[in-house]
Amino acid sequence: MPELDDSSRDPAGAAGSGAPARPPDAPQYDAFISYSQRSDKAIARSLRTVIQTIGKPWWKVRGLNVFLDATSLSAAPGLWESIEEKLGRSRHLILLASPAAAASKWVDMEVSHFVGADGKGLDRLLVGLTEGDLAWDEAAGDFAWSDATPLPPTLRGRFAEEPLWVDLRPFRDDPSAATRGNQAFFNAALDLAAAIKGAEKADLYSDELKRQRRNLRMAYGVATVVAGLGVAAGFAAWLAVQNAERATAEAERALRNFGIAKDTADQVVFDLAQGLRDVEGMRVESLRTILTRAGDAMRRLAEAAPDEPGVQRSEAAMLHEFGTTYLAAGDTGSALASFQQGLEISRRLAAEDPGNPTLRRDIPVRLGGVGDAKLRAGDTSGAMTAYEEMLATARTLSEADPGNLMLQRDLSVSLNKMGDVRLKTGDTSGALAAYEESVAVRRGVGDTDNPIWQRDLAVGLEKVAAARLKAGDTEAALAAYEEGLDIHRGLAEAEPGNTEWQRDASVSLNRIGDLKRGAGDAEGALAAYQEMLAANRRLAAADPGNAIWRRDVAVALEKIGDLKLAADDPDGARSAFDERLAVARELAAQDPTNAGWQRDLAAALERIGNLAIDSGEVATALASYEEAGEIIGRLAATDPDNIDRQGDLVAIWNKVATMKRKGGDVAGALAAYERSLAGRRRLSEASPENLEARRDVSVDLELIGDLKRKASDDEDALAAYEEALAIRRRLVATDPDNVLWQRDVSVALSKVGEVKQTLGDIAGARAAFEQLLAATRGLAEAEPDNARWQTDLVVGYAKLQGVIDDPAKRRELLTDALSILKRLEGEGRLSASQDGWIAWAQSELAALD
Repeated sequence: MPELDDSSRDPAGAAGSGAPARPPDAPQYDAFISYSQRSDKAIARSLRTVIQTIGKPWWKVRGLNVFLDATSLSAAPGLWESIEEKLGRSRHLILLASPAAAASKWVDMEVSHFVGADGKGLDRLLVGLTEGDLAWDEAAGDFAWSDATPLPPTLRGRFAEEPLWVDLRPFRDDPSAATRGNQAFFNAALDLAAAIKGAEKADLYSDELKRQRRNLRMAYGVATVVAGLGVAAGFAAWLAVQNAERATAEAERALRNFGIAKDTADQVVFDLAQGLRDVEGMRVESLRTILTRAGDAMRRLAEAAPDEPGVQRSEAAMLHEFGTTYLAAGDTGSALASFQQGLEISRRLAAEDPGNPTLRRDIPVRLGGVGDAKLRAGDTSGAMTAYEEMLATARTLSEADPGNLMLQRDLSVSLNKMGDVRLKTGDTSGALAAYEESVAVRRGVGDTDNPIWQRDLAVGLEKVAAARLKAGDTEAALAAYEEGLDIHRGLAEAEPGNTEWQRDASVSLNRIGDLKRGAGDAEGALAAYQEMLAANRRLAAADPGNAIWRRDVAVALEKIGDLKLAADDPDGARSAFDERLAVARELAAQDPTNAGWQRDLAAALERIGNLAIDSGEVATALASYEEAGEIIGRLAATDPDNIDRQGDLVAIWNKVATMKRKGGDVAGALAAYERSLAGRRRLSEASPENLEARRDVSVDLELIGDLKRKASDDEDALAAYEEALAIRRRLVATDPDNVLWQRDVSVALSKVGEVKQTLGDIAGARAAFEQLLAATRGLAEAEPDNARWQTDLVVGYAKLQGVIDDPAKRRELLTDALSILKRLEGEGRLSASQDGWIAWAQSELAALD
């Protein structure tokens, strides 16, 4: 008997099933992030995480569903169709613009597909600039295009008005700063989220503030203790002055007490400021309150000893630390104010004692902070002014005392900052000139035996390399990186016990390996990664308890495995990935509470599972997937609001279920699908507006129903099918024009009718099949040229005639079905699996004669 083809129910198998692509009027994702895998992977992941969390209370799963291809899916043979489908199911496209993205054919294809030939997707295109420069030309009504414009070629000349774009460039070189705790990054993500939601940015921000109110109340208590310490220190200062008028011995003792109080206040205040930089999610208002209270302690000391320059200098240093902490939190306004106050104090102290080189040296340090804050705030002109004064002051001081290595180092640092700001403004040649002068200063010192200077020189060479790479001079960039590596190697060899020098060499090898890999030199990249692995192994062997170094070993192994896999060396890749798995196991066992180590282990297991599938090791693949599933399940249970973990949980158990189902393990497949279903229910309940998540629940219910039928548990199968049907009816009610959701209803009706027929409920089966026929007829009449809808109608006729007793009615239904089948056969549109349908219909008609 003809049956409905339900292969399209499984999203993972749709690309290769011949199922039509889902229409764009059934969005699955609120946004799709298109980016360069080589350059912007870290920023893309951070942006997705922050956007999905904006405006949601802490106890709920995030409200926006953002797709991120974290596995180069678009570049994989045969899988572009999957990306096309996801683009078609996304309401917005977020393009991370950079020269690498502009040069990527896959990014260009993604943008071109989303925008469409008619340009209708342009008003839903959002841009995050991660590198390069964008300038809108009002006269031309387009961006000012050049060879360096960081946009895909397909967008040239397409815009009618300037799209929304945000500046993410400050986070390109330091992706670790791209967190929701960083105000600048959060504001950029908020702009994008507001556009996606069609909401006011202020409203979203208000929702986010409500979510954060509970954070870090204990920090206020710390600040109160520090403020109390300031009172005690101020009293010690007053006592010291009073005692100085009495007796020398008592005065000295009191002044020592003052010194102890000052040193203690220094330590606590500075430790507090530095420690708050590591706290994620702190509201800026809370940070200001805490630091203000702590700062009051130092100010009381300064007021108690106005003639003591050491206290005044401590206050300036404290303000500099506060500025650094504010900057880390993204509060550039407070950071700038703190840096400027510290600079004002340092200028005053230097003016009062012009012969004091230490006080004069403080000025360029403070100017560096001011420049950093202005640069972060987007005031490149103001940053340039601060850095120029910093450089001029450092140059004057170094020229006045050329033998002072610290002053020469300050000059080198100032030149590097000038290079940084020039690079930000697109002045690559100016940046390169500054970096090269910085390197020349470090070379010119002549203190080749000083390891600190040698390391500074290597760092400077790496900045030169980065600038040359940005200018497109890969060969010169590689030469600079390799010279820096030679220095790192020399330092590491001279001090084998200095682990910092050893790790510097490893990091440098990693950069060189990445550069060579990007340039297509797989052999050179492999050599660099293998040397990096050897260095990481030595570090890990020297300190087996250092988890970071052991993880570095795993990172190197993963890169080597990727290269060997790309070089068609599956055995070499498997060896590397097996060892990576062993390291991940050790780390996870060492600290079972460390979610990062547990995630690494799950990822390593899943990678082994994928490789095992390719080599036909079904049992190994299944065992790896199941172990990964157990780990991900524990992680998801400890953080039920983490949408990514819930998604990972569903994905891994679906892999397990699919393998068990294909292997004939009905009970095992059923247990895995039920775990997947539990995860899908949580995602759907937490985000009821996500219609695709609700459909996913119905898909798992249908699969569970199929397995229940195989296990002869028809009652439970019927319950699963009926729940799936109810969900699909509600989905169609929300979007009556979605033909694929209408077909989902048809599939569920067919299964409900079959089970009822098996259970002897003929009336119930007839009712279900009558509804099936009505549904399939509606689709077939709406699209008469769609062969799938026509064959679905045939199924409706076939199912219904099997549960009615009237021969004349049965003949009518079978005749209509045969007419459709003969027409499709004549047009060559019956599939191989449908070849026997005509013979079946003719046989059934003959039996009625």
